[in-house]
Amino acid sequence: MERTVEETASILISLYDESFAGDSFKPFRMGWPELRSLAGVPKLTDELLWEIDLELKESGYFLFPLDNFVLVAQESDLSYIRPVPPRIVEQYLPDDDDDEFLDLDDDDDLEEEESLESLLSSGSPQESPTHPGAKTGTTAKNGDHHRGKGLEKPEEMSE
Repeated sequence: MERTVEETASILISLYDESFAGDSFKPFRMGWPELRSLAGVPKLTDELLWEIDLELKESGYFLFPLDNFVLVAQESDLSYIRPVPPRIVEQYLPDDDDDEFLDLDDDDDLEEEESLESLLSSGSPQESPTHPGAKTGTTAKNGDHHRGKGLEKPEEMSE
């Protein structure tokens, strides 16, 4: 029986809180067949994944599709990932005379965060950025699982 997007997202949030593998309230990964079974669908589409991700975002969670599984996490889970220091970023800046990009201080961080928050909270897929490391989706040759590569909303097909 097919579950609604809301029901599927709710289950994923419950799994985040569930204690397993010696931990609870931690990011977890789930294989494509398990997610497909949990959602009660014969096939995971890019649109379904996008809708589940939108529903998760409303509660502060994210769905990251990867090649062999999906990852469910909260933003706070990712805050411990090492940031790139400005001195390293400077090494990769273009050799232009344009100094616009060379101001790498923290003064603009709050403005950038607010800008990102407004994009992330937007309901429009065209305005919503892709997740870091995310890719666009394809289906495996045997059709047994979905190999995720992104949560951009698929383009509508016209007849």
